[in-house]
Amino acid sequence: MRASSTINTKFNSRLSVINGATYSLLMFDLHEGIYNDAQAKMNEILKNNGSEILYQVFSAWKYRLNNKLTFLPGMHVMYLQLNGRYSIEPRAGFRWDINSKQSLNIGFGMHSRMESISTYLAETTNDEGVKSIPNKNTDFVRAMHYVIGYSRELSRFLSFKTEVYYQDLYNIPVERDQLSAFSTLNSSEGIITTPLNNKGTGFNYGTEITLEKRFSSNYYFLATASIFE
Repeated sequence: MRASSTINTKFNSRLSVINGATYSLLMFDLHEGIYNDAQAKMNEILKNNGSEILYQVFSAWKYRLNNKLTFLPGMHVMYLQLNGRYSIEPRAGFRWDINSKQSLNIGFGMHSRMESISTYLAETTNDEGVKSIPNKNTDFVRAMHYVIGYSRELSRFLSFKTEVYYQDLYNIPVERDQLSAFSTLNSSEGIITTPLNNKGTGFNYGTEITLEKRFSSNYYFLATASIFE
């Protein structure tokens, strides 16, 4: 369940600000077990239910430096009640209106993402039968995003936009065993019981193209394409 609110303030013709907050109540009822052939029984590795809270607040500014250049700074903050982890994410962008039909934009910023609840709460049992939750304190996955985009109005109702981006991923949960290649970036497991740390890295890059026709003559369309690695 999620509740959010934003406040839009226009100070003058050059400066406007959007401030907002989101409250997310994450409810869960998790069960999983693994059948042990030697013991001929099902070993429970997760049985937990309840709820956790994710808080988010943000502020985004739009400042027109002149008739052609706009500065777009911002800040986003997340806090996960489950383990006290938080992220402070600065972001910024610039848009240059080349003329009335063309514009160029660049941007960069930090973005974070929490893991699934099951990753945080999966239990493990040692040889003495003592249970523990090895990954409860796992930190957010983090990434620095960089983007360059170009937009052009092809006609009154038709527009074209393309963007090239690069995402530098870090703080990725990986297995503590130095010989393991396990990473949550390429994991398809629902429950992860192996101890993790946030020492992994990765990257994404690609381009996106959009062609949009706004509504006229009783029809509209939106066509997009994406190539990425």
